[in-house]
Amino acid sequence: MELAHGESSEQFNFTAVDQENATESQSSNRVLSGRVSTRIPDEHYSRLRSPGEIPCPHYSHDSLLAPRPRLPHSEPVRFVLLLTVLFPFTSLSAAVQEYVILCGGPALRKWEDLRNENEQHDRWWGNFIRASTLRMAEIRLRHGSEAKLIWIVYRPGYLSRAHADGKSYPVWIQEQADKRNCQLIWIDSGAQAITAINERPARSIFSFDYFGHSNRYAFMLDYSNDIMAISKAWIHQRDLGRIRKSVFSREAICQSYGCHTGESMSKVWRRKIGNRLIGANGKTNYSEVGQGRLPYVTGTWVR
Repeated sequence: MELAHGESSEQFNFTAVDQENATESQSSNRVLSGRVSTRIPDEHYSRLRSPGEIPCPHYSHDSLLAPRPRLPHSEPVRFVLLLTVLFPFTSLSAAVQEYVILCGGPALRKWEDLRNENEQHDRWWGNFIRASTLRMAEIRLRHGSEAKLIWIVYRPGYLSRAHADGKSYPVWIQEQADKRNCQLIWIDSGAQAITAINERPARSIFSFDYFGHSNRYAFMLDYSNDIMAISKAWIHQRDLGRIRKSVFSREAICQSYGCHTGESMSKVWRRKIGNRLIGANGKTNYSEVGQGRLPYVTGTWVR
């Protein structure tokens, strides 16, 4: 706290009067075996102005009987200083607010072209990337230009899609992160995604969003990329106990824009993490993200 750092050390010393009394009292008291002697020296009686006057002994400031000097701080200020000493990191942790976006990878066209046309996925490589940047714009509008954005992106999917399409997708993704003053964290597995989440400061995550493939049991970071219709990287609902719930603010808003999350995973998320996870009962549709609309559900959103 600024208050603790800004205080002058002089404010914690005795006043000049207290120092003078302390010096005088030290010469007039004796400490024996760790106990303060309060015997009145004979020379004090010579200072009495009348035979009936009762002498007042001088106590050492080390004595339990000595009056305590009043610190110059008011009670509220001293209470705040005490909290700063006892809980030095609490205010710092509470001051951090982060908005985390987890982004899965796209399918490859060579696999999806083998499907029926109405069952194909990811004809456009950037569905999840564009949805992520739309969400970033929404966060900036609501929380200001200094809101801290954390973008966790599954790299292998974009490397393989870039190779297949002859494009520089990972470079473009980095440029989008730089443009939006966003911290980009590349991951290669579900375990790395969990680690990236767990490394956030305590109670710092104020929102969490997932854009990518999913079923009712898992976020599928990879899907139909290396193997047709198969996922090789995921966060399953059985893995949610490995996520530190302490990194989430108690008021954090969490949402999955993958298909079917609300049919099972949302319930487990609430039990393991403590926050609600808004998820889809049914499929989600990314067809309009290129027109500036976040994915919508063909069924209903559930918690």
